[in-house]
Amino acid sequence: MTRRLLVLMRLVAAIFVLAVALPGSQAEAQEAAAKFNPAVRPEFHEPVTLASKDGVLEVRLVAKQGTASVDTVAKPVENMLVFAYELIRGTASDGKTSGDNLYPAPTLQVFPGETLIVVRPADPAPSPAPTR
Repeated sequence: MTRRLLVLMRLVAAIFVLAVALPGSQAEAQEAAAKFNPAVRPEFHEPVTLASKDGVLEVRLVAKQGTASVDTVAKPVENMLVFAYELIRGTASDGKTSGDNLYPAPTLQVFPGETLIVVRPADPAPSPAPTR
């Protein structure tokens, strides 16, 4: 009899926790859905264009995981592939020499006969070999 009572008490406690937790979650989800209207799109913006200057475009590019706002979902997307750049030689359409957490990636504009130099970030040092 005691065992059945204990199981019954656990069941009632679990139902109580679910009853208390779910209404708030549903309300938050409904509130977020009410704020987001996929038919209303923000104005389209072009990605930054990195262009050659005096026949050379040299840029340090990094692809990494980050957070980005996308117009098809209500909340920013986490763990998304985003980009960063540092302009070494050339010009940027927004006048900046660097950018971080960009989506989509910058457009690289180089004409035939010009030079494009893409610099990778420094590779991390290799792990030391295990010793025995």
